[in-house]
Amino acid sequence: MKKRSLATLWIAIATVMVWSAVASAQYEGWTIPANAKTEKNPMAGSADAAKKGKAVFVSRCQRCHGPEGKGNGPEADPKAPPANLTKINGDQNPDGVLFYKVWNGHEPHGDSKGKMPAFKVQLVKEDVWRVVEYVKTLRNG
Repeated sequence: MKKRSLATLWIAIATVMVWSAVASAQYEGWTIPANAKTEKNPMAGSADAAKKGKAVFVSRCQRCHGPEGKGNGPEADPKAPPANLTKINGDQNPDGVLFYKVWNGHEPHGDSKGKMPAFKVQLVKEDVWRVVEYVKTLRNG
């Protein structure tokens, strides 16, 4: 019985290590604070947050992410396309993580040649949170 319990423990440890590697690779190149996964959007539930977020998205994000958020905007780099926002996973990219991806951006890293500008020099935090609310409406499922 002890051998079976030990084997189960090792399988559990290996599973956690694999999923941890996948999760950390997803954030490679991004400046994401440790508390970002639990940070709540202060604009969540606001009646006009997504509407105002769409206006910001159209003026700042659409050129790369495209009008539907599919990563096919006119300024998108076909060799390193922007994220397809319709396919981002809400569990891996909760509100706080999305906020910091937009706020801090990232330089090309690893195998990625793509670049995301840091909007903290262009937008106020409230507008970034509004964009997060709008981006959530683009998700499929």
